[in-house]
Amino acid sequence: MRKAKIWVVVLGIIIVLGIAYNVGTNIYKEKITNELTTYLIQKKGYSEKDLAQVDTTISKAPVVSSTVIFTDEPNAVYFYKPENGGFVQYKEAPAIYDNKQVYKHSELKE
Repeated sequence: MRKAKIWVVVLGIIIVLGIAYNVGTNIYKEKITNELTTYLIQKKGYSEKDLAQVDTTISKAPVVSSTVIFTDEPNAVYFYKPENGGFVQYKEAPAIYDNKQVYKHSELKE
């Protein structure tokens, strides 16, 4: 009976930690998404209407990465990462394969 109680407590702790991690991760992703949106509007001069979609993910490298799709260029995806208190655009890619994509909002040096 004592072993069963220990397993219930351990399982309960694992579930609580899993929920806390998931909620914390979602709050952090939302924070970064909001900060990037604010950065693009205040520092780069875009308006909210210019931003069709801004999403943040947590993965391997870079650990935190955000994608931006601009309203006037729905077939291009721009990738940003937080760096030194701001954001850096580090990659661009076509949303639909098109090797003639122009990337009007590119900040990358050619």
